[in-house]
Amino acid sequence: MANPTYKNVNKRIAEFGVEVVNGGGYFYFAILDGFADDTVVPASVYVPRLSGLTLGGWADHVAAAN
Repeated sequence: MANPTYKNVNKRIAEFGVEVVNGGGYFYFAILDGFADDTVVPASVYVPRLSGLTLGGWADHVAAAN
């Protein structure tokens, strides 16, 4: 299984029109360019490192919001 790097996480969740962004002690999601302003943006994830969730965990979090 792939590691939860920015590249891997953002590639996995791109279909939902969002990317993960580091907020300093937590991570939030931003809408990707080219997607509608009403794209569903998942709740922030309060973990200190991207590795706080597995790659599948990040994808599941985003999918659950949709």
